Amino acid sequence: MIKIKTRRDQKIALFGLGTSGLITARALSASGNKISAWDDDPIQRKKAKQQNIILEDLYISDFDNFDALVLAPGVPFTHQPHTIAKKALLAKTQIIGDVELLIETLPETKFIGITGTNGKSTTTALVGHMLEKAGIKRQIGGNLGPPALSLREPVDGEIIVLEVSSYQLDLTKNASFDIAAFLNLSSDHLDRHGNIKNYFKAKSQIFRQCQNSKKPQIAIIGIDDEFGRSLHNEISINPFWQSYPISTSEKLEDGFYVTDEKIYDMSGLVICDLRKAKNLLGIHNWQNALAAAAIGYALEIDREIIAESIMNFHGLPHRMERVDSLNGITFVNDSKATNLEASERALACYKNIFWIAGGRSKGLDCNRLADCLSNIHHVFLIGESSEEFEKLINNKVKTTLCGNLRTAVREAYNAALVCKNLSPTVLLSPACASFDQWENYEARGNAFRQFITSFRECVE
Repeated sequence: MIKIKTRRDQKIALFGLGTSGLITARALSASGNKISAWDDDPIQRKKAKQQNIILEDLYISDFDNFDALVLAPGVPFTHQPHTIAKKALLAKTQIIGDVELLIETLPETKFIGITGTNGKSTTTALVGHMLEKAGIKRQIGGNLGPPALSLREPVDGEIIVLEVSSYQLDLTKNASFDIAAFLNLSSDHLDRHGNIKNYFKAKSQIFRQCQNSKKPQIAIIGIDDEFGRSLHNEISINPFWQSYPISTSEKLEDGFYVTDEKIYDMSGLVICDLRKAKNLLGIHNWQNALAAAAIGYALEIDREIIAESIMNFHGLPHRMERVDSLNGITFVNDSKATNLEASERALACYKNIFWIAGGRSKGLDCNRLADCLSNIHHVFLIGESSEEFEKLINNKVKTTLCGNLRTAVREAYNAALVCKNLSPTVLLSPACASFDQWENYEARGNAFRQFITSFRECVE
């Protein structure tokens, strides 16, 4: 756990006592601050009390008495702020998050920040893998893995790599990154941000200028969408930044790009052949690999190590994860695909797909699937959005309403058996949030694995 040297003898309100909130409360208390913490969930309050965290009902507190309010990332702030955030705003109390606290207390540490609508977890893990192969000490956390303040005090030039969500960036005021990567942006989390413009604004805060930087900060920007292109145009003329664009669709003279399934650097030299990267299938994963390669270049990591790291990367759970193969049918767990664009990318990677989709809709536009329809043999729909999904697909592909995931796995397997000579794939890539039936996408993906294991035992 990180002690927050920049905050001592302060009175700090903290709202949201999930995993990161509990860690933050303990870190602030250990640093000599007086904490008043609260959560709407009595179960979380009980957990906090068991950890000797002082509770105070912030709904009736006077925020003029607080030096700062620390919000958990899941608490709405800039768009339709939560009641507690409104109280702090009215009192002009500073509102921040755990990422801000981490970076402000470690001014000598090199930070790499990675954000984007899709791919940020894979890219973060891949960068961590690459640093390990290069013999560079590193810690990984933030939105992926351990909460920011649960990391260790860095030693011997250790680099901290953070996956940062728009929610976390919303809660930064001064935090800046030595290397910042923006992968892509598409419609997601609009209920939180209000519109795509606000979402983009939150993501763009990863490129905040460091006040004490002695050399340019490094920006890695995916330019395959309009938001990335506009960001690169803006950042590339800023003398305090060195911007490296990345693209899977065009050759670049000043950045990193993919042509003929190979990664090229800005000198036109091949870094690696992506056909050998078995756990980075699809154009979206090529973008992740490009970002990692550009970060490796910025850190002066040897080209061979960058290539080796990309080619032997093991992948992440719930992200196009090959779970099993049974009677010629491959099962792939892509439960992390909680929006249609993420599923669209997975659907482009396979043929003869028996697609399991549905959940809590974030807004569905099945026109996006036009290019993938030829890959889809049959759709098995689950969750709240089943009927909405079925109407949008509009008989373009055969659909079956299954209700729950267990039924969908069974129905998809039985249907795929009929054409097992075509090497079919049963793909869980829901294009929806999990919260109608599962606590989170991990629970949904774990259940998919378990159903397949149980199913194997039944049919063998």
